[in-house]
Amino acid sequence: MASLLPVSRFVSDAAETFLTELRTAPGAAAVLATMSRAVSELGFDCFTYYAFGGPEPGFVAGTFPREWTAQYAAGGFEADDPVLRRLRADPRPGGWDCKDTELRRSARDREILDTASAFGLRHGLVVPIVADGGMRGLFAYASRVVPDDPRLLSALHVISLLAHGKYVEIRMDTPRKGPQLTEREMDCLHWAAAGKTDWEIGCILTIKETTVRTHLENARRKLDAGNRTHAVAEAFRLGLLKV
Repeated sequence: MASLLPVSRFVSDAAETFLTELRTAPGAAAVLATMSRAVSELGFDCFTYYAFGGPEPGFVAGTFPREWTAQYAAGGFEADDPVLRRLRADPRPGGWDCKDTELRRSARDREILDTASAFGLRHGLVVPIVADGGMRGLFAYASRVVPDDPRLLSALHVISLLAHGKYVEIRMDTPRKGPQLTEREMDCLHWAAAGKTDWEIGCILTIKETTVRTHLENARRKLDAGNRTHAVAEAFRLGLLKV
């Protein structure tokens, strides 16, 4: 699995328009349009968002071929999907390839991957949304050619976290207001978004490294985020942090 770049890398490169459109999107159709544009600009053909739990688990939105989505459901592919199997064992964002021998161990694996490849879903990236010890959702991005920009995983990780938060609001029909964060929590989030380490943030704010970790953990909990990157993304989405 590739390591993630600082959130600020994606924000500084392209995110202001995406954030504004996502934040003001009135419904799922607008989110889909915003996501489709962003995904296309990053060089991918399509994406899908799959929710675990919630009011209606399953495919929520996306631009994967409808025939593939229908066949995936009818064929019971979810139970045996080798990409999901690897993701459950190692729930971190990463790449996948239909020719990956590690994913083609059984006849069933090969059936699923060959079917995906026939629909043009040959290579891609997958981003799980992890919180409270489990996966809440999953974004998958696919293309016919192998993505070769190392920044893509970082960018799509942030995009996925932002879109997940918006989709949750829409599905629950409960627009979320930003939580009350302390000044120090906001300061620590700001510098975390800039890619600073706990030690560097402590030096900047003249506080202990352990205190920085405490502030960031409190902010993560208040934002209902699974990790620090998720917390920063959610703070941007809610307008608590500015691009």
